Amino acid sequence: MIEAGIWVILIPLIFGLAAFAIGGRASRVLGLAGSCLTAIASFLLVVEVWSGGVWTYSLGGWDAPLGISLRADGLSVFLIGMTGAVGLGISLYAVRYFGGAALTPDRSPNAGKGETAVERENTSWLPAASFW
Repeated sequence: MIEAGIWVILIPLIFGLAAFAIGGRASRVLGLAGSCLTAIASFLLVVEVWSGGVWTYSLGGWDAPLGISLRADGLSVFLIGMTGAVGLGISLYAVRYFGGAALTPDRSPNAGKGETAVERENTSWLPAASFW
């Protein structure tokens, strides 16, 4: 099973790329789901570090000189937790701000005839969040 620290990286990357590729109203749902899951994974990582101390993970089983080692201590999980909470809050606010129609079907006469730039930009920040 993949640990919480890896999910904090993978969830925004996967959901962000999927939302960008799909587009339209489905991208709003994917963006909101990705933000919720990222916040949950961030909370799980905070709990893991709080109870067990510093969290380390070597990608591919290789240590730091030859491979990539991920490390999370108290300050880093605090910042990851804040990022997850703020990202979730922004996503929930964006659903309300852009008309609250993220989870409802589009019954307008132009339904299915393309998307606006606002809909494409609404979830395009998710892949960038995984690299932050």
